Amino acid sequence: MIPQNEQLAGLNQASIETASRYATIALTGAAQLAKLQLEAAKASLQETTGNAKALLAVSEPQELIALRSQIAEAQVKSAVNLARNVYDIAMQTQAEFAKLAEQHFAGLNQAMVAALDQAGKSAPGADVAIAGIKSTLAATTAAIDTMTKAAKQVSNLAGANFKAAADATSKAATRA
Repeated sequence: MIPQNEQLAGLNQASIETASRYATIALTGAAQLAKLQLEAAKASLQETTGNAKALLAVSEPQELIALRSQIAEAQVKSAVNLARNVYDIAMQTQAEFAKLAEQHFAGLNQAMVAALDQAGKSAPGADVAIAGIKSTLAATTAAIDTMTKAAKQVSNLAGANFKAAADATSKAATRA
């Protein structure tokens, strides 16, 4: 009975540590986003103040048209830059979550195999059933690995598409 209690206590401790790591990752991402938003708000206030002063100093209609175009271009670039930074933080946080989930799954897999090995020692004749469970576990692990690789490829493709769209938007704003 004591080894089972120790295993349960170890499992509980590992679960607490994993939950804490998930929370730390989430809070770090949230803090990065909050910092980015505050910096963007501060920069926006400064730009808006500067733009208002520049607009008040305009004396010719042609200057006004040129200034409006410059302001619009700068605002589009700022928005695209902010979107890129938000995207980067989100992808970094997601990658950390995925890495932790992979580690957690690998640990659970190892614990399951160890438990099956222990069960095999204490239940003679159960070798066939245990081998079947281990085979199913191995197949499930392979399927999850394949899905994880596919998800990473999709994420990389989405990231490349996002960056291409952001670059195109910046270039279009510059030409406008």
